[in-house]
Amino acid sequence: MRVAAHLAGTAGLVWIAVAFLGEGTAGRRLLLAHLVPYAVTYAVTAVRAARAGGAWAREEWSLHLTALCLAPAFSALTVPVLERTWASTGPRPSSRASASAAARSPTRP
Repeated sequence: MRVAAHLAGTAGLVWIAVAFLGEGTAGRRLLLAHLVPYAVTYAVTAVRAARAGGAWAREEWSLHLTALCLAPAFSALTVPVLERTWASTGPRPSSRASASAAARSPTRP
C-alpha cells in the first residue's frame, strides 16, 4: 500500500511539474514554491517515521507519510473536475481587466 501511495504521489508530482513548467518563469517559481515545502515536510516525516520508538508511533508517522504522498495525486485528479466546473460557469474577468474595460467605455449620464 505504501509503495502504491509513493507511486501515485510521484505521478501526481510529475503531472504538476509538467503543468507548471509549461507556464514559463512564473510557472517555475510556482513549482519551486510548491516543491520545497513538500520536500521538507516529506523529509521530516520520513525521519520521524524511521526514528519512532514504538510500533504504534512508527505506524502513525507512516500513515502521515502515506497521506502526504497521496496529496499530489489528489490534486492532479481534481483538476479535470475543477476545469469542467469553471468552464460551465465561465471565466471571471480580473479586477484589472474589468477596470480597464470600464475606463474605455463611454460613460452615460
